[in-house]
Amino acid sequence: MYKEYVAHISKQKEQRVQTVYEHSENVSRYAELEAKSVGLSNTLKIAGLLHDIGKLTDEFNDYIHIAAKNPKSVKRGSVNHSSAGAKYIMDYGAEHGIKYSPQMIAYSIFSHHGLNDCVDESEKDKFTPRLNVDENRYQSVLNNIGPLIDTVDLKSLLEESEKEFKAFIEKINNVAKDMKSEDKNNCYFLVGCLERLILSYLVDADRRDTAEFMQNKIYKRKKQEEIDELWVDYQKKLNKKLDSFNTDTKIDMLRKQMSDYCFDFAKEGNGIYRLSIPTGGGKTLSSMRYALELAKKESKEHIIYVAPFLSVLEQNADEIKTILKDDENILEHHSNVSIDENNIEELSRHELLADDWSAPIIMTTTVQFLNTLFDGSMQSVRRLHQLTNAVIIIDEAQSIPIKCLNLFTTFMNFLSYCCNSTIVMCTATQPLFEKINRPLLYSEKCKDVIPNIEFFSNEFKRVHIERPDQNKYNCESLAHFILDKMDQNILIVLNTKGAVRGVYREIKKLVNDDVDVIQLTTYMCAQHRLDIINGMKQSLLKRKTICISTQLIEAGVNISFQTVIRSISGLDSIIQTSGRCNRNWESIDGVVYMVDLEENTKVLGDIHDSINATKSVLDKYQGDLLMPDAINKYYDIYYYGKMHEKNLNCPMDYCLNNNLATKTLFEFLSTNRRPTGYRYLLSQAFKYAGKKFNVIERGNTVGLITQYGAAEYIVEKMLNNPGDLDFVKKCLKELQRYTVNVYQRDVRLEELENHHGIIQFDEDILILDKGFYTKEKGLSTELSLEVF
Repeated sequence: MYKEYVAHISKQKEQRVQTVYEHSENVSRYAELEAKSVGLSNTLKIAGLLHDIGKLTDEFNDYIHIAAKNPKSVKRGSVNHSSAGAKYIMDYGAEHGIKYSPQMIAYSIFSHHGLNDCVDESEKDKFTPRLNVDENRYQSVLNNIGPLIDTVDLKSLLEESEKEFKAFIEKINNVAKDMKSEDKNNCYFLVGCLERLILSYLVDADRRDTAEFMQNKIYKRKKQEEIDELWVDYQKKLNKKLDSFNTDTKIDMLRKQMSDYCFDFAKEGNGIYRLSIPTGGGKTLSSMRYALELAKKESKEHIIYVAPFLSVLEQNADEIKTILKDDENILEHHSNVSIDENNIEELSRHELLADDWSAPIIMTTTVQFLNTLFDGSMQSVRRLHQLTNAVIIIDEAQSIPIKCLNLFTTFMNFLSYCCNSTIVMCTATQPLFEKINRPLLYSEKCKDVIPNIEFFSNEFKRVHIERPDQNKYNCESLAHFILDKMDQNILIVLNTKGAVRGVYREIKKLVNDDVDVIQLTTYMCAQHRLDIINGMKQSLLKRKTICISTQLIEAGVNISFQTVIRSISGLDSIIQTSGRCNRNWESIDGVVYMVDLEENTKVLGDIHDSINATKSVLDKYQGDLLMPDAINKYYDIYYYGKMHEKNLNCPMDYCLNNNLATKTLFEFLSTNRRPTGYRYLLSQAFKYAGKKFNVIERGNTVGLITQYGAAEYIVEKMLNNPGDLDFVKKCLKELQRYTVNVYQRDVRLEELENHHGIIQFDEDILILDKGFYTKEKGLSTELSLEVF
């Protein structure tokens, strides 16, 4: 008779108990089911069964009972329970001559509460120490493991798991070969992608079952048949909306023509494709029309929409939700609103609150998408497997940071050609991803969703670009230039928030109350910005309006100004900004003025380099800057200037601390440097790379929940029901649009803390006091009595 060892004890008054056997069998079942679509079901069945066998000891049993009575009396994670399963499968594999699959399973088990390095940044073996287990405790595990493995044929499962691994390796080798590089780093990087995917399935199944037990509630996920029905329903709703659009004008006819191309292209099936649509061409609905048709035809599990700026995401999410009329199955994920912890042996509350991306349609930011691929937090790792068997739309694809390009393109190749996902690179200014040194593998048969983009670019041309004679502007002189060029309304897009504030102040000094002067920055929450943009749409034709914004408005925002001024930046950004001018052909020809403003762009990295590339194009190119030929010349300079420097690494491999002479993140996530005698397949420094990865140069951000608008009521409800995990999670989902992301090193964060402007809820969720947020500026470090 086996002892009932405990995996979890609920926090409710009755303190229900879940045994290790119950939890392990549930996790095994969930992980096996989720991984079936990519051919990893046996691998994950084993990982789920063995992941928590380290809890089959008296020491852990005592620890968890003491912790349930008085959590503060024990140190979380003080009893290692995640090494025993890894040691067991490694020993079992060695005993039966099965070499590779046990290593992949072992890593997922000893890392299911936090990433580990296989070989660390100092070239030390970290894999072997994770297999070390106290002999007495391990003997207890062996004595009590029977109920988990006696009902399965573990040897047959592991043999099938090895076949699954070899099938993936065959696909990986083909991808690496097609990338036409002799660099073996590509192959090892792809193996690392596979390991992260295996871990993702295990982490998700573990968190899911734990949350269900703690809440005493089953969180059912939709079966594929139900998802297929959703695709049909969504397609009918979208077609109905499209049929209601006018096709009386030339621009409407062109939009319909491109939309029809997108629908028809779904017959090409899976692959990686380019969707080039000129600014104002109806890219959002056309790409969604394609995605729904392909998802229906190929029985996809998810549609993932990725946008670089919150302004693009929030507007397009609004439009899609309005058309599809289904909030429940469409997740809009802006940021993580709880602080993540790693390398602990027990689940924290925030891990159970983190969204799992199980919704059929996920709309998220480029930052969150790239974090899912590379960030070290377990909430990011957990989401990765939802990107398999999916249609992934990368909107404004030119916005992928250049330092991340090789990481990104190689992972996209993995998702498409190893995991059955279709990737659509969607933009009016297509980068040359297929020509970088780790190229994106576009479909050989037909890579462009819409043919003859030059024709449509010419037909959509409704603005021209002018460059004033004055060499340099400061905030004061630019304010005078703005008023000189203003007729009814004007948009100014600048590179830095400091410049936006400076020009805003100067213009406010010069105008009367009959002119609306509006500033837009990322210190405003998404809903606030959306409200401002919607308000401007209504007032643009009625009142004189000046809008000063950072680049958040330059792409994807459906708004039109008579005149646009853009401080010089990358040519892709300038072309995107031009899409906010004369968007619907309100006049014969709109004007975009490209000005040279005194801004400190050196700290902005990519933007500074892109400005230099644009200036090179201006010096050498005499043609129309809005045509595809100009953007290709721009990318020639911008990309190829970075690809190779003698005896140095490629900046696109993610150089650490901008040092081209040191190891890159790509290397840490591929071959790495192995110590003498190291005998394992995996040598990646996953933990180190995860800590070092930041999409944005200036470091990680903290999500502050504001109390703007409806958020005040939602926050109040959440604060009054802290014990209801399910309700808190629902509130956090609703509060996504009311969150402001602030850099951890931003001086404003420190000032807010000093002024007691941040309320800490449940230890790791930060709420901004409503007195530190205004309609004019958004986040403020000065207490305001403003009432919304």
